[in-house]
Parts: sequence; structure tokens; C-alpha cells
Amino acid sequence: MNMKKTTIAILVSGACMASASAMATTVYKDDTTSLDVGGRVEVRANFSDANKTLGDDNSFENNSRVRLNIGGEHAVNDDLSVLGFTEFEITEDSDYSGDNEVRYMYAGFSSKKMGDLTFGHQDNAVTYLTDWTDKAETFSGSINEYNASTSDRAANVIRYGYATNNLNFQASYNIDSTSTNNEGWNAMLGYDTGFGLNVGAGYSGSEQKINNVGNQRADSNVAIVAAQYQNDMGIDVAMTYQGGKLSAVNSNGGTGLNESDFNAVDAYLGYNFGNSNVNATYNYLSADDSKDFDINNIGVEYAHYMGNFTAFVSYKFALLDDNKNASYVGDNADDEAMIGARYAF
Repeated sequence: MNMKKTTIAILVSGACMASASAMATTVYKDDTTSLDVGGRVEVRANFSDANKTLGDDNSFENNSRVRLNIGGEHAVNDDLSVLGFTEFEITEDSDYSGDNEVRYMYAGFSSKKMGDLTFGHQDNAVTYLTDWTDKAETFSGSINEYNASTSDRAANVIRYGYATNNLNFQASYNIDSTSTNNEGWNAMLGYDTGFGLNVGAGYSGSEQKINNVGNQRADSNVAIVAAQYQNDMGIDVAMTYQGGKLSAVNSNGGTGLNESDFNAVDAYLGYNFGNSNVNATYNYLSADDSKDFDINNIGVEYAHYMGNFTAFVSYKFALLDDNKNASYVGDNADDEAMIGARYAF
């Protein structure tokens, strides 16, 4: 596994993923060392009744953002390399105030014989599986974020990965991953059949903070099964299932989840033709003990790719009953549209 190329490829979702590594610019390279710089400038306009407030009836929200990433790798010998990668994101809110976020910041070792070992703010091990369905420009992958060990990225993660031609194994441990005393571990095994079908399974165990006051924690235990099929005719189909016990804090002041049974499904159906992609997504999560965490929606999207430039329009159909409860923390219960354009470099 070439960790540098893998991490750069993660930065752009959807049909543009395959070309993401080519967009990063190598600013320095010699026989043993390379340094790459990349990023994106993305303007996004979101329209939804969920954006309205008591003092503002405007359904528009500015979701624009800028990302900059830097990755370096140095070969110690023919087998072992050391590497580092970081990515920052700056967003512009509707009040035009900026907000900064560290998306990635990690370093480690890469061995052709022994695999890769990294530490820092990075993907969890099971992100390898959940990325199969989290491909849309906008409305996909929302079922992963309640659990520190299944979220796409987390801070203070130790991750080990080893890959052969057909098998990919990864395991990671989260140390206080969200600064709320959440910690845990997860592992996954993926298999490439060689004829377009990938299958995988994973498991996550963590201790999650479940209230806003104090430090009460409870266990989350999540099993994950995923499959993806792609072919040369542009078809891309994937599904992820998650189930088990879920614990989570309610950030809006409601009652958190305390080892609640839950089921979740994330599905993606895409078709790539020419320089375009059309896709439909389905996101569903239901916890037995609280409706405040429920997710249920269908997304449809069209995206067009012109070299480094991408334009897309997405629409989400909310399938939940209109949930105006102030303690609701799931993906909003209103329909929403997103229009965006991105230049990646």
C-alpha cells in the first residue's frame, strides 16, 4: 500500500476520486524524498427550511470551503519509508465568519513487507469500508458519525494497515478521539474478488460519553458488513450495514443513547458516463431508545467533471416525519438542495 497516494485519493469524493492523486503537485522530489501539495476551492449553496431561524426566514446557507493539504515521504531504505500528511479546511458561514478545521494531521512508517503504521488525526480503520458508499458529493455517509470509532476521521488514532493484491486488513485504536473522553478500537478485513466485487466486514468497540454534564460513559459495539461492485460500463453499486449497541451524547441537550440497539444502512447507486456521474443514495439509522438520532433520507445527484473543475447539483428527500424537536441531532428532517462548484489542485 502506498499510504501517500491513498490519503491524497481520499480528499475528493465520488467519480473524481480516481484522479485526485494526479491533481496534487509534486513540489520537490529526489531519489529518496518527495513533497506534494494539493487542495480545493469549493463554493456551495445550500437551500433548506432547516436553515430558517426565528429572526431570519432565509432558506439559504453558505457551505463554501477551502482545503489545503501537504504530504511528504522519505525512503529510509528499499523497504521502509517515513511519511507525514496534513490537511486543513476553512469554511465560510452564512454570517461570513470563518471557521478552521484540521481534517488530517498524522505521521508514521510504511513498509512494503510489514505494512503501514501511523498516528494522529486520520481515518479510522473501518473508513475503508464505509467509503464504498460515501461517494456522493453531498448526501452520503451520514450514518457513521455518532460513534468515535466508526466516524470517517478522528483525532489521536493509531492505525495499522497491511494489504496484498486481494486482501486489505486495517486496525486502529482511538485515544480520546473527540476530546469528550470517547475512546475505542476497530478493525476490518476487505477482499477484492478480482472481477469488480469487493466485500468486507468490520467491528468497532468504544466507550462513549452519553451526557453533556459530567463524564458518564457507556459502551458502543458495532458490527459492519459492506459490499461494492464496479464494472467497465460505469456501474457502481455499494451497500453498508451497521448494527449493534450504540451510545452517544445528545449535543442539543436531550437524553443521550445508553447502549441502545440500532440498525443502519447506507447505499449508493452510481452511473459514470463520459465526464459525468449520476447517483442516488439512501441513508437510514434507527435507534430503539430515542428518535432524536434517527436518519432517513434519499439523495439524488448529478456531477460533471472537467479536468480539475467539478460542478454538481444534489437534492435530498427527507423521509422522516417533520421533526421540530429542539433536541433532535440527526440529519435534518427537511428536504434540502445543494449546488456547488469546485476547483481542485
